[in-house]
Amino acid sequence: MPVKTWYFLHSRITLPLGLAIAAFFGTLPAKSAVVVWQGEAVIDSASGNCNADLALGPAAGRVVRSVLRPKNIDENGANTTVTFLANQMSMFAMVLDKGAMPSGTAAVFGHDSSGVIKANIGVRYNSFAQNPAVIGLVTENVTLRGTIRDFLYVPGCDVTFRAAYSKRPD
Repeated sequence: MPVKTWYFLHSRITLPLGLAIAAFFGTLPAKSAVVVWQGEAVIDSASGNCNADLALGPAAGRVVRSVLRPKNIDENGANTTVTFLANQMSMFAMVLDKGAMPSGTAAVFGHDSSGVIKANIGVRYNSFAQNPAVIGLVTENVTLRGTIRDFLYVPGCDVTFRAAYSKRPD
């Protein structure tokens, strides 16, 4: 086949075929992903053993980082997860079964300030109030407040907190 004929056939077939494939894949929905809101939580009150170690433990007025992964948004699943990152050494992630609010028992996992891994620990929470009550993909800001028992894996450490979150950009 002469080069001129090959080029003519190639440009007449390949270009339209390539455009058709690109158009087809361009209309497919984007891959879903986990959607989270990032923010900070202020410890409003801390009782019991919380202040046993003031350098590391939760105390009234302390600010901790927090991440909220609400239920039923894209690939988030049916449970809500609230994670607290405290003193740059502890991670306390609460899995709220089906996003149960205002109270319940959360399955908690993470690690304490010593680096000891914790998994599937039952922790009571109550008075959880989320605003807005229903979070969607277009929700930009969320607040959450409540009370958590045995915060940061410290027995007898009960805290009340208020948190503000902004949606993490895609």
